[in-house]
Amino acid sequence: MVTLSDILSYAATHEVISGREIAAYFRKIGKDSSLKSIGARLSALNRDGFLKKVGYGAYVLSEDGKRPFIPEFTEEMRLLHNAVKNKMPFAEFCIWNVAELKSLAHHVANLDIIYIDVERDCMESAFNAINSFDSKRIVYLNPKADIYERYIVGRPSIVVRPLVSEAPIAKTMTGEKCAAMEKILVDATIDCAFFAFQGSQIYDIYTTAFDRYRINTTKMLRYASRRTSRDKILDILTELGIPTK
Repeated sequence: MVTLSDILSYAATHEVISGREIAAYFRKIGKDSSLKSIGARLSALNRDGFLKKVGYGAYVLSEDGKRPFIPEFTEEMRLLHNAVKNKMPFAEFCIWNVAELKSLAHHVANLDIIYIDVERDCMESAFNAINSFDSKRIVYLNPKADIYERYIVGRPSIVVRPLVSEAPIAKTMTGEKCAAMEKILVDATIDCAFFAFQGSQIYDIYTTAFDRYRINTTKMLRYASRRTSRDKILDILTELGIPTK
């Protein structure tokens, strides 16, 4: 399936794009989607301001050249998402992969972790649901810093963690709940889970993220306030010259 991210990546290297050209290009590399579905994605990107319509069925990348953050959602993640949703259909949660952070970092950490952030009262149920899922990964329930350093680094893992209320959550094209980039950046700055990305490297991560994606700093700072870390996040944004309004 041709995703929103695929279309924006294609638009970044082509002056003008159309649904037919996109369909033909991605068909050649093994991604087949109907013209109707591609047209719907083009319309959505145009509506949200990421593409600009310049003629009948023709689009160009918006002036700032930035794309929305659309996470890679693997089949494994989709199955895990469904396992939690089936167990707790009304619980608020999101699932995401440390690969999203690794793609922003200059020095890649030896981490292979899928995070499931869920309401605190539901963590135990989510942990049990995931443990009954046939996975080669070891599942951890809200581990402390020493557990990350001793056992999780270098091993394929699943980590169930508490979800802070009002955390920025996005959805994939197929409806799975995932962490928004605003949440990922704040978590990466302050959580023990991401010690490998902290220190001076966090500035590189922010720079790459803001160069690559459209990020809502108001939403980011609101979430940082919920994490009692607004001043720390604001200092980083200010030092990097990133506007906060």
